[in-house]
Amino acid sequence: MLMANIRLMLKVQKKSATLLRYDTKKLDEPPTSSEYETEVSKRLSPVIEVIEMNQDDVSVNVMYAKVVGAFNDTAKKILGKVKGKPAKEWLTDATWKLVEERRNLKPKR
Repeated sequence: MLMANIRLMLKVQKKSATLLRYDTKKLDEPPTSSEYETEVSKRLSPVIEVIEMNQDDVSVNVMYAKVVGAFNDTAKKILGKVKGKPAKEWLTDATWKLVEERRNLKPKR
């Protein structure tokens, strides 16, 4: 029994980190959109040059990491994170009133 529990604990998958979400609604504003576009193009220009030169010594994974890094860094700098919504109450006042009514209507044991 103990060995089975230990094996199950070892097999449990770890939770992955939550994804960072950027405030993409800011891209609807023309100044922010143009600033984001110019910043991304600046950061991607060296990557595009390497691709145009057809250099075979650079791996695809390295190029991918550079592209993703350019987009993430720019989005973090210009767009920022999405701000969380305030949590909504699970039980409203009306629900609490119904709970109290039910308690009062139940016969006392």
